[in-house]
Amino acid sequence: MKNYLLSNYLSRKALNLISNFYFDIKLNNIYSNSGNSIAVILIDYKRFRGDLQSLINHGNIDIYTIENSVIDRINHLSNITGNNLIWKSIINKVNNKHNIDFLMSTAPYYLRNILIEKACLNSSIKFVCYFREGVGADPSVLKLMISNRIGEWRNYYGQSILFGNKIIRDIFLSNKYIDKDIDNSVCGVCRVDATCIESKPFLQNNKQNNKQITFFSFPMFSGIDSRQVSYFSKDKSLNNFNDLFISVHSLIIELANKYPNYKFVIKPKWYGGEWKKHIDNKPTNLVILDNVNVEKLIKSSDLVVAFNSTTIIESAIQLKPVIIPIFDEAINKYSDYVYWKNRDDIFYIANSREEFVSLIDTHIESNGLKNKMIDMNTLSDTIGYCDGGNTERLYKHLLSLKNERQ
Repeated sequence: MKNYLLSNYLSRKALNLISNFYFDIKLNNIYSNSGNSIAVILIDYKRFRGDLQSLINHGNIDIYTIENSVIDRINHLSNITGNNLIWKSIINKVNNKHNIDFLMSTAPYYLRNILIEKACLNSSIKFVCYFREGVGADPSVLKLMISNRIGEWRNYYGQSILFGNKIIRDIFLSNKYIDKDIDNSVCGVCRVDATCIESKPFLQNNKQNNKQITFFSFPMFSGIDSRQVSYFSKDKSLNNFNDLFISVHSLIIELANKYPNYKFVIKPKWYGGEWKKHIDNKPTNLVILDNVNVEKLIKSSDLVVAFNSTTIIESAIQLKPVIIPIFDEAINKYSDYVYWKNRDDIFYIANSREEFVSLIDTHIESNGLKNKMIDMNTLSDTIGYCDGGNTERLYKHLLSLKNERQ
């Protein structure tokens, strides 16, 4: 009995030492103000991207982050011990030191977060998911994509999921991924606030002659195949847009060579862009940008090329003409998975390589393609809200959750 008690005591002391060590060193403060009423730790904070800057600009939320490498090491230690005492100890100590209210992720299915979510179940710190994936997507395609995959997702153990739009929330509920009793409010997308305020859709002509065409690159699998072996893969056994990927990137390079006085920008989907190493003899007027603010990049462009991307709608908000390349696999084999294929009233649809080149030729040589006006119904269905108040809406909802707990 004495040996058991001693072993148990030493184990708890070891857990305390481990939790103190990790968080005293690794919890990063991104923004804080002594008068703020909410404090949040962002999990996998790089996935928040433009939304993080909107939260910082709001000014009323203390924001901390923790590196994924630290989370992975703590998870490993937790799995070795066979219990979740390490995360529970860490969460308690973090709360005592920083008075944290919420841990927040960007998706409910990331395996890395399971132990953290469970450790928050009986804690004063609540786990919240701010889910903006699929925002800006074609609603009919989004329903197909999520419905095909949602049965493979693991259970979510957090206390709340805040959605970017109502359509995604309804998909989660109709597929019974979350219980209707869990907090599931629609808050909109924080990063579009500044864009909506500055652009004032439908109230002004936002046409600019910046002589810049921006192509938002896309993953080959782009929502079809869950076997995400690589963001760049020539494996024909995968269900993906391999040919379309090669075609569009090759055409952009050819067009950059054709028009040396025009700036062409390629923005990879993810930082790094493994495919970049496969580009040979890149023309000097073609720039590849990784870590850049998407809204500012759109603003500096006079034409956007995008495929199955939120940037299609984000560009429309800024009243930029958008070309969607829909050929190769996208026009036949996987057409069911293509966003906005029937909306040539608001976007320019290129159904062949020739049409794609012709549209860009026309834009450059004929003083630009005209803006196509997006309707408010499409905006509200995809973005959720375009009133510039999404960040404030998220803040007020978090504040109400905190007050409910007290």
